[in-house]
Amino acid sequence: MLHLQGEQMATERVKKIRGTRPELGAILRRAYAEGRDSDCEPLTFDDLEVGDKFIVMPLPGDNSGHDGLLGEARLFRKINPTKSTKSVANIYYNAARLISSDLAHINDNEWVYKVK
Repeated sequence: MLHLQGEQMATERVKKIRGTRPELGAILRRAYAEGRDSDCEPLTFDDLEVGDKFIVMPLPGDNSGHDGLLGEARLFRKINPTKSTKSVANIYYNAARLISSDLAHINDNEWVYKVK
């Protein structure tokens, strides 16, 4: 689960689009369902090196307010873990958003797309 400092994820665009083109959803779902397991193996955050740029892989559905496949992807860079000074929990930030430099914690098993 992605934990980002402060943003509301839902957008009006997503609310307007969701449910209006189920035929595209069916095509995408079929493409993944018909693929071999080895063709669908995702890259995980743990696979990345410090300094790598990435986006978190969207999944179908709302993704806890992240708008799923219709949402905007945020570009991050993996960083050396930094302890949160704002949290009572033992949270370490391990990613920084490139545009705003906001820090985030991303689980090692989170699926990602590496970006060049």
